[in-house]
Amino acid sequence: LDTCIANSHMDRGIIENYQRVAPGENVIYTYDVMWKYSETAWASRWDVYLTEDHMVPAQVHWYSITNSILVVLFLSLLVVSILVRNLRRDIAGYNAMAALTDEEKEEEQEESGWKLVHADVFRPPSSFPMAYCIMVGSGAQIGLCGLATIACSA
Repeated sequence: LDTCIANSHMDRGIIENYQRVAPGENVIYTYDVMWKYSETAWASRWDVYLTEDHMVPAQVHWYSITNSILVVLFLSLLVVSILVRNLRRDIAGYNAMAALTDEEKEEEQEESGWKLVHADVFRPPSSFPMAYCIMVGSGAQIGLCGLATIACSA
């Protein structure tokens, strides 16, 4: 390499003397390693990072755990309250329909939303139901997401 000094460490201060940056020039990327002796044993070199006793007190971990549990409980209660409200409304509608005459029932019978497709949700497809089950069960969606990610990143 004509931009580096052979067999010597290049200091930051002298790099600009050897690397020419101009139109049409090749920029060479390299690195330099300087090995230093350490008294730390090889088996315990990561102990300072893994213990974290001196960095993060135990209270922070309990605070994070408690915070996560409270967020999960709050969101679960929110979903349950929405479901209960919708079910109460549906049950009240069904009870009100039981008191109507046959002619009034036919007029009020119009269903909308999920009630139109509730019977179709768990019905297997008419052609190749086992193949459909295998594809869904084996995670075809994960494969499609992987392909989409690769396609978007390319």
